[in-house]
Amino acid sequence: SDNNTFWVGSPSGGVWKTTDGGLSWLCSTDDNDVLGVSSIAIHPNFINNNTMFIGTGDRDGGSLWSLGGGNSNDNNGIGILKSTDGGQSWNTTGLSFTTNQKIIVNEILIDPNNSSTMLAATSSGIYKSTDGGDNWSKKTNSFNYVDLDYKPGNSSIVYASTASWSTSYIYRSTDGGDNWSSVLSISGRRIQLAVSNDDPNIVYAVAANSSRGLDAVYKSTNSGGSFSSVFNGNDASLLGNKCDATGTNIGQGEYDLCLAVDPNNADIIYLGGVNTFKSTDGGASWTNV
Repeated sequence: SDNNTFWVGSPSGGVWKTTDGGLSWLCSTDDNDVLGVSSIAIHPNFINNNTMFIGTGDRDGGSLWSLGGGNSNDNNGIGILKSTDGGQSWNTTGLSFTTNQKIIVNEILIDPNNSSTMLAATSSGIYKSTDGGDNWSKKTNSFNYVDLDYKPGNSSIVYASTASWSTSYIYRSTDGGDNWSSVLSISGRRIQLAVSNDDPNIVYAVAANSSRGLDAVYKSTNSGGSFSSVFNGNDASLLGNKCDATGTNIGQGEYDLCLAVDPNNADIIYLGGVNTFKSTDGGASWTNV
């Protein structure tokens, strides 16, 4: 209801809120047990109930593993926290962990048609709630699920992607997240997804290879039933450090990787890695922006 008000989650500094379009910021999570926040979900009826959720832990990195002691992340999660006062105070939900479980909440979705139904992608699998976050049940294996998207206009169909040191996957559910099946696997580190209201049947995916460069950009035209490559990493190093996408196809694809589609034109895609590239033809060609 107010485009000047939004929130940002940080790897180890909590949630920050602006009400003036980003000119000034306030943090309201300094007293939380864990300050890493990798996902924020705003309730569809926020204007009336001031309800929002955050997923705790640092999804994208960590260097403590190099120091020993058993920690692989700089900030391990404690589950999903809920606020009913616009983010001023926070309480635990039914999806709670201890930091020594080393589980990160990577993504939270609230069903736009039924706000009591929620999905959470975590580093130990996908969880589902049907009572607004009070209780959760695990619906998948224990892979590291990093991304979730509903099909626009149809929350029965959900897409999920994983990150791994070896094989990464895209999974699909046709019953609102209760059951999942693999629709694509690649030998690589991570996959990110994107959808557009302009054409709900289209799903895009960007995959990082085992060298953290670009494996490929994939596209589905049948609501995630199958995917085909529309741009291969051998053609250009879109995830590399050179802004003209030349050079060796290596990058930081397990760490900084994002994909977005124009909500009004499903042929316009933005791909983020070390640099940012744009396609206006459904992923067939790219220019640096």
